Amino acid sequence: MATKNDTAYATFTAAEVLAQYRRVKLSSTTDRTVEYADAGEKSIGVTDSPAAATGDPVSVKLFNGPGTFKVTAKTAMATRNCAVYGADDGYVDDAASGGQIGYALDTASGVGAVIEMAAIADLPTTEAAEVATIDDNSGGTTGGTEQLDAISALTCLAAIDDDSGGTNSGTEQLAAVGALTMLAAIDDDCGGTSSGTEQLTINSPTSLAAIDDNSAGTGGGTEQLGHIHDVGGTAAAATHVRNNFHVLADEHNKARVDVAALRTRLMNGLTTLAKEHNKLRVDVNMLRTSQLEAHAVLSDSINAIIVSLQAAGFMAS
Repeated sequence: MATKNDTAYATFTAAEVLAQYRRVKLSSTTDRTVEYADAGEKSIGVTDSPAAATGDPVSVKLFNGPGTFKVTAKTAMATRNCAVYGADDGYVDDAASGGQIGYALDTASGVGAVIEMAAIADLPTTEAAEVATIDDNSGGTTGGTEQLDAISALTCLAAIDDDSGGTNSGTEQLAAVGALTMLAAIDDDCGGTSSGTEQLTINSPTSLAAIDDNSAGTGGGTEQLGHIHDVGGTAAAATHVRNNFHVLADEHNKARVDVAALRTRLMNGLTTLAKEHNKLRVDVNMLRTSQLEAHAVLSDSINAIIVSLQAAGFMAS
């Protein structure tokens, strides 16, 4: 039958010999047994009494209870109020290992020194490992809609940027798509991209090089071949080349439509993820508030009991 414990203490069975004032965790092999918590491991509390042998009962002061804790230092700690972390064999240390568990209210002369520690709440911070780095677009987390800073899983997308030297204006397009290996490199015959109508001298259908627009860049109009100058070929060969360019233009336009649709789906997914992230933050804040309220209620109850005992003459004022 299930039971509950309304105090800050609980009795467990020792899975090994346990010294007093050491951090312990639940054993992974036997129900309601505890063993030493090592460096970086989460613990449930501190032994309030020693266990001389395996199988002995041991009282544990739970970390979710009120008050401060007596803990045993692994090394000397010369500074009061320093951050305290878990160390091997249930000790504590001021050397960082895993999450911080509290603050030292005393100095420690060396290994085995017992000091007073104020524990801190262990709220979840990094459990959602599947969520990538989230930040807004304004250099902080206080403005704008929060979006994913980077999604490395979408390896099918090549580098995306706009046509104005940044990512804040214009329509974003693919800067380079390496997968379209059927496109050869096409360039004009004028030694650059800044002259009038670009022309090609085609000696063989297999020698197509880099395609560029007619306005010395990629920022204006619809990119097209300005002119094809047939040198030494036949009318039939020129017709085949023109037909191939028509097909190429159609495939290029289809690719741009597909990229635009993919971008829309990606932005929708980012918006949904941002909403879920905000819900998670609200849940964490609600959990922290509930914990603080529970501690306040427990403190009020203890004070009421003390007042009653004093009124009945069982406790000195």
